[in-house]
Amino acid sequence: LSDHEVTHALRLYQDMGFGALEEVVCYERPDVRIVPGARRLDVHRLQEDDLPALVRLEQAAFPWLWWETATTFRQTDQQPDVRVLVAYLDNELVGYLILAVRGVWGHLNRICVRPARQGQGLGRELLTIAIEEMARRGAHTLGLNTQSDNARSLRLYEGFGFVRTGE
Repeated sequence: LSDHEVTHALRLYQDMGFGALEEVVCYERPDVRIVPGARRLDVHRLQEDDLPALVRLEQAAFPWLWWETATTFRQTDQQPDVRVLVAYLDNELVGYLILAVRGVWGHLNRICVRPARQGQGLGRELLTIAIEEMARRGAHTLGLNTQSDNARSLRLYEGFGFVRTGE
């Protein structure tokens, strides 16, 4: 949609009594260079056996509005330009990534760390892996978005050189 259409649609929904649930902030990074650090995580592409634990992690980590299901995870990973990567630490599913690369544009659709494991540097490690994977698949510019009230994500992305696009 054009900016005009988005503004018009927003007014239409507001006039009908709808209100915003969350505000989304968009980020971009025009550079895929990164210095990899030590790796603790075992990361691999989604497999069928991962799905039950992945859905449980999803429901523990996100509010219902953002939940994915086993079916949507499976369908997402089957798209030719998208990958769902799961991350294990000591045989425990501790996080996952959903990323897409279309041409030279990479987009981090989702990054998740098990709530009990947050604050241990796993998000930084997963973001590094995401950037490396998108660069390996040909991305030159990266984008992502998050909720405006997610202070932990905002700090993580800005610490990696992502800047708000204003979109």
